[in-house]
Amino acid sequence: MDEERDQAPGSAQYTRAIKQSMRQAIIIAYDNYPDVVHSAQVCLESFIKTERVLTTNRYPREHYVQEQHCLVAIDYADRIAKKRFNFLDAREDLGNLAVLYEEFVSRDPRAAVTSLRLFRALVQIISELASLIENQTRVQITNWQSVLEFYAIPVTSSVKTEDIANLLPRVSQITEIKVLGAGGFGAIYHVRVGNINLSGKLVPTAKFKTTKQACAEKVVGSMVNSPLLVRYHACYQTSHAYVTLMEYIRGVDLQRIIQGRTNFLNDDVNKIILAQLGLALQYLHYRGFIHRDIKPSNVMIHPTCRVQLIDFDTCKICVGRFLSGNQNSFIRRTFVEFNDGESAGTLYFLPPEILRRKPYGRAMDWWALGVTSYQLCSGKLPFRGYNEKILKERIKKGHVKYVSGATLHQELTKKLLVKFPTQRITSARFEDYKNHAWFGSVDWHRMGCIDPAPLSCFFNAHDGTFSPKADMVAHKVKAKKLLNFSQVYDLPAHEQEPLFTLLSRGFEYSMRKLHSGEMASESDMTEPFESADTNVKFSKYKFNSYLIGKNKSKIKQESISDTLNNDAFEQEVITEQQCSLDEESVKEAEQAAPIAASTDEDDLPQATLHQAAQLANTKAD
Repeated sequence: MDEERDQAPGSAQYTRAIKQSMRQAIIIAYDNYPDVVHSAQVCLESFIKTERVLTTNRYPREHYVQEQHCLVAIDYADRIAKKRFNFLDAREDLGNLAVLYEEFVSRDPRAAVTSLRLFRALVQIISELASLIENQTRVQITNWQSVLEFYAIPVTSSVKTEDIANLLPRVSQITEIKVLGAGGFGAIYHVRVGNINLSGKLVPTAKFKTTKQACAEKVVGSMVNSPLLVRYHACYQTSHAYVTLMEYIRGVDLQRIIQGRTNFLNDDVNKIILAQLGLALQYLHYRGFIHRDIKPSNVMIHPTCRVQLIDFDTCKICVGRFLSGNQNSFIRRTFVEFNDGESAGTLYFLPPEILRRKPYGRAMDWWALGVTSYQLCSGKLPFRGYNEKILKERIKKGHVKYVSGATLHQELTKKLLVKFPTQRITSARFEDYKNHAWFGSVDWHRMGCIDPAPLSCFFNAHDGTFSPKADMVAHKVKAKKLLNFSQVYDLPAHEQEPLFTLLSRGFEYSMRKLHSGEMASESDMTEPFESADTNVKFSKYKFNSYLIGKNKSKIKQESISDTLNNDAFEQEVITEQQCSLDEESVKEAEQAAPIAASTDEDDLPQATLHQAAQLANTKAD
């Protein structure tokens, strides 16, 4: 009786066996089918070499699609080489990319064409090894050929390159109102195009050292659409500067409030600010970007306490989450997606893993949010030093001094400022952030809406200085040194390089009106906002309907569900222990063990038994 119970779906021994089976599958493939493994490795290497070529003749979304597929290919190659590749890697990532393609079919046919081509190429490369791994793990095999047949529908682009370039605003149509700010890259102005108020940024082309750096914000602007992030309307080139036209934010940056009017920042206000920043990061990460420069000066606040993230120049494309629900591959990459030694952002806000040149991922943004949270709580930076060397050493150690008398705000900050990224609150488990006791009174649905609940204590306290002021940059940059719109001139449409060209739907409609002699207003640019996926369960298998022999099981999914909902097992952590496993039982648990694999640095937090087997209870739509 005890032996039967141990082998039942949902038992600790059963789940350990699934994980062991997953890890052994790639080793067996190496030993018994070396040609299959080698073929996949060679094809992945060729795919990466061929496709990861940065060219300016692709539009921002096409480049984004290219990067998403190449990042998955790079991860596959790495995990196969390290003998860590498992069937969930193939299922989750390819299902995720399929959803990305489907998103573009109606949104951007040109990007959809690129997405479909790359998706099919990856499936063809990995399908034989994936089927072998599925078989060795003793789960149902996916009919990848049927998947390819389904995703063979031709998609044609109805958008001509010339249409976009010809609709871009001419320099003569831009009226410069005043300077809003300036930084290392360029200057930002309050401008008008017709009756539309916008923020116009001018960056000399010589400021960017690489094409990758120059296109960063264009790619982000083409993919994000949230009330929590500044909206990009147009990007293009002029004679010797890049132009970016964004929404005009009638507010101030958080740094000015921290430095000048700290009486604004009571516990209620801080709570609303950090709730929105958490949602903004969640959305940005799900869309496939690491901000890399989260700090108060990159956070704009409206008089009603609406928060918006700005400045995407340092953003880095990471693998996004397009498939609804949690995925182990997404969780794993949160901490160690990259190992390229890159360091972008502001030193005071950089996490220990960046300064130590260790692998990093989206978790770095949550550390920076922790530094911001500390500033809101105390008005000071958590790490300071007489020079850069001392400052770096203090950040590497990760020791933070807190004021006496712990508060809930302080407790949240401590969970963000954790030295080891795997122990940090991140978007891998965003529910841990939302469910923190300090946010107990927060209406999360309202935080993600266009306008959160106005805070009278915040709104009434401001003295009219919330409109951006031209004197913001007086102490740093003299106005006469700033490049302005009168100093640049238009380029012919055929000279506009696609990678640096962006036009939002709303702004495109407005420009069509202006070019036809009609007046355009800000109301013409209204577009519905997107929201981040709120599903905290593990995602359904995208290709569930293509499983071979899926009705041959003897154990019904309902019985597995009953076991998974057993309170006695909810908090049990899946560990690495070997045991025998009945073949039919494993087939029933094909998705019962989405475990985050360990990394080179540390073992990642494992999913609890209840969380790990959620997929066994789901059916494809």
